Amino acid sequence: MRSSLSLDKKINTVLTKLTSKQKEVLLTVAETFVEEQRETYDKALLKEIDSRFTEYETGKVKGISLDTLEARAKRSYLRKKTKAK
Repeated sequence: MRSSLSLDKKINTVLTKLTSKQKEVLLTVAETFVEEQRETYDKALLKEIDSRFTEYETGKVKGISLDTLEARAKRSYLRKKTKAK
């Protein structure tokens, strides 16, 4: 398996040998990969958000207030801080 660094070096070496037109085509392909990945991520994120919202609406899970969350986080932090001493 190639390391990311050696792969980057190889890509950079090949890029120096391409014409401007070839680089434009390669950039278009790369941008397509990025866009497809982003769309997949967006769809997965929206699905997760919908799922969690449905669970909240149906009462399957009970939410907590921001104040409660902050208080719990602070207590947990202070406990860990005192144990570390």
